[in-house]
Amino acid sequence: MRTLEQQNIYVDPIADEMILFSDHSRFARYVKIYSEVLKKRGAEFLVAVFDNDGAPHDERLNRIKDSIKKYPNIQVVTAPGVAVEEVEAWLLADVVAVGKILSISINEPPSPETIEDPKEYLDKIFASSPKLVKDLDLYSDIAGELNKNNLLTKCKSFKRFHDEILQIICKK
Repeated sequence: MRTLEQQNIYVDPIADEMILFSDHSRFARYVKIYSEVLKKRGAEFLVAVFDNDGAPHDERLNRIKDSIKKYPNIQVVTAPGVAVEEVEAWLLADVVAVGKILSISINEPPSPETIEDPKEYLDKIFASSPKLVKDLDLYSDIAGELNKNNLLTKCKSFKRFHDEILQIICKK
């Protein structure tokens, strides 16, 4: 969202359960259907992010992009991203932001995209926090605090996704 806002593009997100609970393979198979449904709901853009979860490098992202290419008349401009290894790695790119939201001090981890299980790594951080409930609101709060330059520098998969958004959506 911030990437778009920095380009003076303001969006009203549609959080659709159809997308929220999709996996990369289902999304790749049915990208045209997702696009059509969201277009009917007023969407102009579809931004979809999935975890890599140990898949061979770029396999998931390429599968989604190949599916998008099959439908040149797709209804909604689509920007896919695949986080290496998981979206939690992107959060770990800025431990200052994580620490601020969780009210703790955190040591700088190794390169976020080299952490074998970022979800587990972040779970241990959450366990040391005085916050009692780990929920999507805390993830959202952390994301809102992230320093984008940290993400761009420390997470190649985020940089690629960021650049994809700028290339595809901002030229529309």
